[in-house]
Amino acid sequence: MNQGHKEDLETDSMKKLALLMILLGAVLVPHNAEASSPTVSVVAPRGAQRGRKLEIRVYGQRLKDAQELLFYTAKIKAENVKVINDRQVRVKIHILPDCPLGEHSLRLRTQSGLSELRTFWVGHLPDVAEKEPNNEVHRAQKIPLNVTVQGVIKNEDVDRFKISAKKGQRITVDVRGMRLGTTMFDPAIALIDSRGFILSQSDDTALARQDAFCSTIIPQSGDYTIEVRESAYRGNNNSHYRLSVGTFPRPLALMPPGGKPGEKLRVHFIGDVAGVSSQVITVPKSGAFFPVRMKDKQGMSITTIPFRIVNLKNYLEVKPNGNFSQSKKLKAVAVPGAFNGTIEKQGQSDWIRFKGKKGQRFDFQVFGRRIGSPIDSVLVIRDGRNAKYLTGNDDKGGPDSTFAYTLPHTGEFLLQIRDHLNRGGSDYIYRIEVRAPKAAFTLAVPKFSRYGQTRQDISVPQGNRFATLINASKANFRGPLKIEALGLPAGVKASLPEMHRNVNRIPVVFEVGAKVPLQSQLIHFKGTLNDKRTIEGGHSQSSELVYGPPKNRLYWQRTENKTALAVTKKIPFTIELVVPKIPLVQNGAMRLTVIAHRDKGFVAPIRVEMLINPPGVGSGRSATIQPKSDRTSIPINANSKAQLGRWPIVIVARARVGNGDVWASSKLASIEIVKPFVNLSFKRSAVELGKETEIVCSVKIAKNFEGNAKARLIGLPRGVTAPEIALKVGMNELVFPVKTAKNCRPGRYRNISGQVICPTKTGGVLHRTGRAELRIDRPIVRKKSKPKPKAKPKAKKKKPTAKKRLSRLEQLRKDRKDREAEATKP
Repeated sequence: MNQGHKEDLETDSMKKLALLMILLGAVLVPHNAEASSPTVSVVAPRGAQRGRKLEIRVYGQRLKDAQELLFYTAKIKAENVKVINDRQVRVKIHILPDCPLGEHSLRLRTQSGLSELRTFWVGHLPDVAEKEPNNEVHRAQKIPLNVTVQGVIKNEDVDRFKISAKKGQRITVDVRGMRLGTTMFDPAIALIDSRGFILSQSDDTALARQDAFCSTIIPQSGDYTIEVRESAYRGNNNSHYRLSVGTFPRPLALMPPGGKPGEKLRVHFIGDVAGVSSQVITVPKSGAFFPVRMKDKQGMSITTIPFRIVNLKNYLEVKPNGNFSQSKKLKAVAVPGAFNGTIEKQGQSDWIRFKGKKGQRFDFQVFGRRIGSPIDSVLVIRDGRNAKYLTGNDDKGGPDSTFAYTLPHTGEFLLQIRDHLNRGGSDYIYRIEVRAPKAAFTLAVPKFSRYGQTRQDISVPQGNRFATLINASKANFRGPLKIEALGLPAGVKASLPEMHRNVNRIPVVFEVGAKVPLQSQLIHFKGTLNDKRTIEGGHSQSSELVYGPPKNRLYWQRTENKTALAVTKKIPFTIELVVPKIPLVQNGAMRLTVIAHRDKGFVAPIRVEMLINPPGVGSGRSATIQPKSDRTSIPINANSKAQLGRWPIVIVARARVGNGDVWASSKLASIEIVKPFVNLSFKRSAVELGKETEIVCSVKIAKNFEGNAKARLIGLPRGVTAPEIALKVGMNELVFPVKTAKNCRPGRYRNISGQVICPTKTGGVLHRTGRAELRIDRPIVRKKSKPKPKAKPKAKKKKPTAKKRLSRLEQLRKDRKDREAEATKP
C-alpha cells in the first residue's frame, strides 16, 4: 500500500471520529471536570510508525486556548498547534527515526493549564487504517503482512481482515487495546482458515494483561481471516486498537529474566512457535526494568518482555530439584544472589539450597507477574537439615511473594517455590532475589482524588504561587531528607522544606514572576538523605489511565520519572497566610487568618484549606472567603501527642474563573509546636439541682508567663455556669464556683475540661487541659416528720477557728447529713 493511500484512509477514519466526538461530546469522564485546565479524552490516531511526519487530532474539553503539545520524549517533535474548536485541536508531529518504540506520554498545554497525561504509541511497522464495512467474512479488509492496523470496535462489532500466507510461515497477531490507555477495552483475536476453523486465538495474556496475541505456523498456503472484537461483544466509540499482523516472532518469556547493570548477556527466548532462540543483549546501566524485544530474520516482536536490572549474581536452576530428597544433592550457594528458574509442570515445586549465618537478615522477593510470567508465586523458607517450615509468603507484594527474614542459625536453608494453584508451563518463569535490606526511597506527587489524575501536574499562574505535596516511600531507613526540584524554567522558584525523619510527606510551593512567559517544562525531584549516609532516591510518577469492573479496579497506568510544570495566565486573586507569631501547644488550638487580595471587579467566593497538617494537628476541612469579604480563618488544634518542633504549613485556594476552577496558594510558612505552659488536674464534684458547688483543680506551671492567664471551664452542660477566673504564676490551685439551674438535666458529665489562655508578648496561647467530672443529683424527697427529741443541754460556745477546706469525701458526708436533717424537718 502506497503512502498516499494510507494517509487517505487515516484522514477518512479521523473525520468519522471527529464527527462522533462532536455529536457525543467527550466520551471519557474528565479527570477534573470542575477545573479550568483542559481535559483530553482521545488522541487520534493512537500511534504511528517511527520516522513519519503526520497530523494528529486531540479531542477533549476547554481546548480553545491550546498552545503546545508536550511530549515526555525529545524524539517526538510537536509543532503547528491549530485549534479547531473548544473540543478539538490538530497538531503536526515528527517522530524521529531513532525514537524508542512503545508507549510515550504527552500533555496538552493551554493558557490556563495542563491536561491529564495521555499516551501515544510508536511502532516499527507501516500503519494501515481500518476501513468499514469489514464485519462480514466476505467483506474482510485485505491487508498485507507486517503492518499495524488502527481501528475502533463499536458495540457488538467484529472487525475482520484478510491476509495471504504461505505454508510454513509463522504468522503472529498482536493487539494493543487496554494498553492504549483510552478506555476499558478488553480485546479478543482469532486467526481462522478458509474453511472457518480457528488455528489460533487469544483473549487475556500474562505478558500483555487484558490484551491478546497469538502465533501459528501456517499449515497450507492460502487466505486467512483475522477477527478482532471486544471479548464480551461490547465496545464503544473509544475502543481503539492497534493490531499488528506479520511474520515477526512472539516469545512468551526469556531466561534469565534479569541481569547486572551494564553487562552483556545472552538470553534465551521461550514460547515462540518457531522454537527457542537466543540473542545477546546489553543491559542498561540504570533503571529497574528493561523492555526486551526478540529479533530474527522474520522481524521483531511487538510486545516487550520486562527484564529485571539489579546488581546481583545470577544462579540458574539446577535439576533435578523437585523435592526435599533431590535438594539434598544440590550445592548450597552463598547469598545475596538471584535464582532463576521455571515451574514447567502442573503440581511442580522447585527447591533451591543456599547457606547463611545466624543473624543475617535478607529481603526475599519473587519476580513473576512483574516480568510477564503467569505464575502466582508461593515462596517458603525451610531448614536445610530437615525441611522444617520456617517462614513464607503468598501475595504480600501482589501476586509476587515478598518478605524479610532473619536467619535463625548458621548453616544451609531451602527455598521452595510453586504456583498458588499448582499450575505450570514453559512460560512459568520466576526470579527470586535475595539481598540484604537496602535503604531506598521514591519520590512522587500523590493522588488528590480517588480516581484520575487531579492536581498531579503543576500549573503556576503568572505572578502567583501553586502548592502541591511530595511523598517519599521510604524503605529500611529513617532520617531527614533534602529534596530538590531540578529543571525549573527561568523565573520559576520552588520552596521545599526539609522532610523530617518521622514523616513521609512535605509541601512544596512554586512561585512565578508576573512577567515570566507562558510555557511548560518537565521537572525532576531528587532526594538526598541529609545525614552521614549517602542515599539518593529517584522520582517515579504514576498516572492512572483506565479503570473498570469490578469496583473500579485499575487496569492501566503510565509511570514516568518526571512531572509536568506549566506557567499559566494570570488569575484575579492571590492568597496570603498571616503567619502565626505564637506557638501551638500540645492540646492547644488557634485560628489561622487567610487574606485574599482580589483584582478589581473579582467578587467570586474563594475556598481555602490547609494543604497539609503537622503530625498530631487537625484542621477544619475548608473555609470560604465570601464575595464581599477579603478574609476568613481556619481553626487548627493539636492533640496531646502532636510532634514538637517547627513544621511547614501552606494554604491552598480555589475559585471559579471563567469556565472552571483555578488554584493558587500562600507562601510557605511554618508553625511551632511546643509543650503546654500549664496543666490542670481536676477533682470530681457533685451538686444537687438548683444548688451551688465548686470544681477544684490543681495547677502545674511548666513555663512562666507574664501577667494573668484566663482560665475557664468548657463543655459545661446546659443550665450550668462558672465564671472565668484569673491564673497567675505561683498558684497551685484553682476553684471554679459552679451554679446549677433547677431545670438542669441530672446525670454524670465527664466531658468538661479546662481552657487557659496564657499571655505572651505576641498574643495569647490557648490551652485545653485536664478533664473534670460533675455529677448532678435530683433533690431527696422529704420523709414524714418524727417526734422531736428531748432538748439537750446547750453546750458551751467554742472559740471560732479558721475554716478548713473539706476534702471531697468529707464534703460528700456533710452534704448527706444536711439532706437527711432537712428531710426530717416538719
